Parts: sequence; structure tokens; C-alpha cells
Amino acid sequence: MTSPASRQRSRLPTTSTTVSKNFIDPTVAINGWRLKIDGLVDRPMELTYEQLTALPVTEGFYTLMCISNEIGGELWGNAHWRGVKLRDLLLQAGVHTDA
Repeated sequence: MTSPASRQRSRLPTTSTTVSKNFIDPTVAINGWRLKIDGLVDRPMELTYEQLTALPVTEGFYTLMCISNEIGGELWGNAHWRGVKLRDLLLQAGVHTDA
């Protein structure tokens, strides 16, 4: 049976997720931003921010957990996310099985 606390956690808005950072909030210069996928791929690719945001998106509830979370720790959360799946980009690039 799911506890009331677990049910409540599953309804957190994206803005309430746990954020762990080193020192500063990153800023992104959209005009010069690029996503580059290369290395062990058949089709290296580089996308601008505009190209990436023009791709088909998916949305759903996903769980994210901080890499620093201890077993049973609370540095995780479920939220509704919308965007391009990394899996789809890697398939398009033809990632090698040994990557």
C-alpha cells in the first residue's frame, strides 16, 4: 500500500524538485548553444537550440534521483516533464553497441 507521504511526493510540481548545485546557477546563451553527439556513433550530429526544440516532444511522469542520494534518502522526486527523449537522439545518431 502506498503511504500518504509517497502519494503526495508523486504530485510535486517540477518547480519543487530537489536541486543540488555546486556554486552558481548556469546560464545558457541560446544563440550559441549546440548539442553535439559524436564519438562512437554512425552519424555524428550537432543541433542548435532551435533545431532541438523543433523536434517532436514526449511528456510524462518521470522519477529523477540525485547521484548523491543515500539508500532510502529523500533526494529524488517525481514530476511531469516535457521534451525530446535522449534515447531518440541517440538512435538517430546510430550509437554503437559498445559505447
